[in-house]
Amino acid sequence: MSFEGFFKDILSIPSPSGKEEGVALRVKEEFQTLGYDEIIEAAGNVCGRRGNGPIKILYDAQMDVVEPGSGWEGDAYKPLLKDGRIIARGAADDKGPLTSMIYGGAEADVAGVTLYVLASAMEEVSAGSALEDFFRETDIRPDFVVIGEPSRNHVMLGSRGRVLLRADFAGEASHASN
Repeated sequence: MSFEGFFKDILSIPSPSGKEEGVALRVKEEFQTLGYDEIIEAAGNVCGRRGNGPIKILYDAQMDVVEPGSGWEGDAYKPLLKDGRIIARGAADDKGPLTSMIYGGAEADVAGVTLYVLASAMEEVSAGSALEDFFRETDIRPDFVVIGEPSRNHVMLGSRGRVLLRADFAGEASHASN
């Protein structure tokens, strides 16, 4: 398999939040094909490990996507090459970063490092609770974490934070990407 072939494969598998099993299975197969040292499954997440050094680095990107909604040219889960870009539900958020991390992790020099590449579940609806459950169910405690969220091709430090509040709005539900 190739980077592009794998990317198109996971784009073709619908994976709304809570229904990531098909993508998780395909990711697990790719970890095996690429020769990762270990595959760890916990809390609906699948993680590949390379190396066994004292510095622990975790790459994380989510497998789930929001429902496609309207406005797609054809099937949102059928990758379309247009103007040099692959367009499909989840291409940027977050299956492109996930593919890059899986293939980058397979090629990385892991001397002195333990590298984990995590395909996480339920990020769209729970903002990291599956990731929290993953850490709770495993003994993995990374020193550094790289999260593959789209950021207009800029490396971002930290996070904008999180605020929980209740607000009622009239209208039709939609995802911010729409």
